Amino acid sequence: RRRLNAHTTPQAIAIAIRRGEISCSRRPLTTARSLTPRERQSMALMIRGLGDAQIAKQLGSSKPTFDQDLLNVLQKLQAKSRNHAVYLLFQQGVLR
Repeated sequence: RRRLNAHTTPQAIAIAIRRGEISCSRRPLTTARSLTPRERQSMALMIRGLGDAQIAKQLGSSKPTFDQDLLNVLQKLQAKSRNHAVYLLFQQGVLR
């Protein structure tokens, strides 16, 4: 089993989940399905290892707009961090 800490990147969490090093039980979380397509795309780019500015550029927006999108995701998921959000989205099958 892999140990996670505050410095584990979203990309590393995604890889660990895909490899089975972190298990994600499937439990209902309706808020994960309430994300907009743009918010889902932002999170998908995050787990590819892109930085905030790179994600904003890929989405055709500014970094402050991306920052707001990320805050919206954290609020909708009731996540404590972007890493927690990534975990929750994998748990619900929103990200793979």
